[in-house]
Amino acid sequence: MTDFKDSMALREQLSIRIGQRTTQIIRFSLIGMSVLMVAMFYLIYTLTSNMNDITNRMIKIADYMEGMRHNFDRVATNMDNMQKSINSIDNSVLNMPKMSETMTGINGNIIVMSDAMNAMRHDMGRMSQDMGKMSDDMAKMSGHFGVLTGHVGVMGYDVNRMSAPMRFFPFSP
Repeated sequence: MTDFKDSMALREQLSIRIGQRTTQIIRFSLIGMSVLMVAMFYLIYTLTSNMNDITNRMIKIADYMEGMRHNFDRVATNMDNMQKSINSIDNSVLNMPKMSETMTGINGNIIVMSDAMNAMRHDMGRMSQDMGKMSDDMAKMSGHFGVLTGHVGVMGYDVNRMSAPMRFFPFSP
């Protein structure tokens, strides 16, 4: 009977130790989860604060690209005018017997072509300015992504450091 009582006392002590260890594991797990939750909220805050700026820059880039599309349309129109002028010059050259009348037409077409070239030069200048602005915005956006990458790297390092105590427990993750 003494052996039975000793066995029961030993069983009770073992149950108490298991309960204490389980409670300790649960507490450390909850603390770790809380720390991870804080880190995740910081990550979400960082992402949302930078996303608004990135979105605004993308809108600016879209506006610049719309302006460039308009400039390309104008260049295409000018090219069409040049093609018409060249076709007209070809037709004028074919009619050599009417040389004097044709030369007047050629001069007019050359003036139109010169005007189209001047307009095209002006449009190319504006397009170059738009490309410069877009390049600046892309550089700024690249810088923001670099900062964001740095924050995510630091957060990964912090999460790894915060989870280091969990490696001491005898169970595998």
